[in-house]
Amino acid sequence: MAKLAEGVAGEHSLDFSVGSVREFENIVRRDRRRRAQLLVTWGAYFGEVLRRASKAKPRWRDYETVAKTNSIVAALDYGPDVSALLVSDATVLLPIAKVAKFLDSGSQDSPAAFAPVALNMLRPAAATPAPAEVSRDALNPEATVLFESFFHAPSLETLRNLRASRTSLRGREAAFLARELGARPEQLYPFFAEAPVGRGYQKFDAGNVAARNVWLLLSHGVADRVHTSEALMAMLGDDSKHVRRNAAYVLGRVWLDGDMARFEHCFDNGDAEVRLGLLDSLGSLVGDAVMKRADYSEIAPHARVLRAGLAGTSKHRNEALDTVHQIAVR
Repeated sequence: MAKLAEGVAGEHSLDFSVGSVREFENIVRRDRRRRAQLLVTWGAYFGEVLRRASKAKPRWRDYETVAKTNSIVAALDYGPDVSALLVSDATVLLPIAKVAKFLDSGSQDSPAAFAPVALNMLRPAAATPAPAEVSRDALNPEATVLFESFFHAPSLETLRNLRASRTSLRGREAAFLARELGARPEQLYPFFAEAPVGRGYQKFDAGNVAARNVWLLLSHGVADRVHTSEALMAMLGDDSKHVRRNAAYVLGRVWLDGDMARFEHCFDNGDAEVRLGLLDSLGSLVGDAVMKRADYSEIAPHARVLRAGLAGTSKHRNEALDTVHQIAVR
């Protein structure tokens, strides 16, 4: 893999720095029609950037070798996108799969944006300090204004403000404000039907933003789970595929918090959009654990769902691979 990566670097004057991944993305984008021939080679370069930048010095391993001792990798269906993996003592990374998802989804799945996250995953976990009490005086004032603007006057414009505010407000802080404002899921439901607009970094998925903030209200006890779940269940039969997917995302987060049987039942019986929403919810659960540096190495409860996702449509496989990509393997 290192030799393949060196070929890419020599041909395009890349230097294996993390910063070079931006230019690497441009190269991949220009040559996307040669995906079948070059996917593994491109993945080799991205993986080598991570390998050289990480103090953990992960090693390249082939799928068959890792699958023999690793239940997470064994859950994957073999394909070019998982033919070579980066392995350290604590983590398995799928750089080829990440490049494949970038080709399918564009800049919203940017390898350059993922690189710092991957390097953080490779770093040993540090002790997490106890969270401090939330007070309004300690909150970012600009983010507070943006967050409150939506619940004062819900609209697509203020929903963009809500999304922007979450880059500066932690979950507990946003929940603190939501509780003060008397925020309700009903203020967010109308946006579930909105189709994503824009591409790449400019993409705005209003429905997904709304769904994630409904989960914020539920996960912090701002809204009632039983009443909200009943409303969301009714939405699974909606004519709009966007409504079905976003409702399934929130329900997935609820069920993953203690009702895996119901999650699997809905996954088995739902349509393609419902399955996408549920896979997205599973990815968010794992992503939250990774960001908190929690040990999320146990995949057993979710292996069957991930296998089904990996064997589904390209969108299903991408969602499932993205989830597997985040899981720390111990």
